Amino acid sequence: EDLHYTEVRKEIEKSEFRKDIITTGFIEDNDLPSLYQGADLFVIPSFIEGFGLIAIEAQNCGCPVVSSNTTSLPEVLADSALYFDPNKVEGMAKVITKVLQNKNLQQELKTKGKERLKSLNTRLEGKKTEAQQKFKEFKEENPERAAEIMEKVGVRKEVREAFREIHKLEKSIKKEMKDMMKEEGTEIKEERKEMR
Repeated sequence: EDLHYTEVRKEIEKSEFRKDIITTGFIEDNDLPSLYQGADLFVIPSFIEGFGLIAIEAQNCGCPVVSSNTTSLPEVLADSALYFDPNKVEGMAKVITKVLQNKNLQQELKTKGKERLKSLNTRLEGKKTEAQQKFKEFKEENPERAAEIMEKVGVRKEVREAFREIHKLEKSIKKEMKDMMKEEGTEIKEERKEMR
């Protein structure tokens, strides 16, 4: 368990709203879209963030986003989100409340989120095309080095695919173990009934 989560759990237990706070634990990737689509708002109060992919995922599912104004988030989300200083709880609450109480603003953020996603996809495709062109030129000038790089890329791809298979296997084993535990639990309950 994350050390910070222990602190968060203590704060939740002290909160007057503790009965309204749901901690889900780990959520499978294929369950995330339903949660994003069912949410009125996605809040990302990060102090440290890489690209901010989870905010983009939320927008892709039609969920409005409010975000920390730190790290890469303002650059990635641009005007498709509202921002707050994550060090100022009152400011964060004000931005969250503003969006939750304004259906028009929610819709505007949803629309801007979809537009931002299209813009990022276009930029990504442009970068991909540019990279492919540069590699093509490099390949023509340095065929042996290009072949070496392609071989390494192929090996990395195989390793990634192997890790994916291992991950699938782990998930499958965990599911089987859960099912077995459920079955054992049912058997124990039935044995207890018979003993009575």
